[in-house]
Amino acid sequence: MNRRMVCHTVGLIVLVEAALFLLPLAVSLIYRENCAGAFCKSCAVALILGGIMVLISKPRTKVI
Repeated sequence: MNRRMVCHTVGLIVLVEAALFLLPLAVSLIYRENCAGAFCKSCAVALILGGIMVLISKPRTKVI
């Protein structure tokens, strides 16, 4: 099993999840709810972790 490829793919999925956090963040800001900070922090953590996973684990081959 190509662990680097799996880690890279999981990192990409986490980055997509971070992008999807922006939708509830926008809704929370539009309706002036007090949970916008939680969405912002969650998005930041997901961006950082996903970015690190993608940058560190560049696969040598495309075969899983």
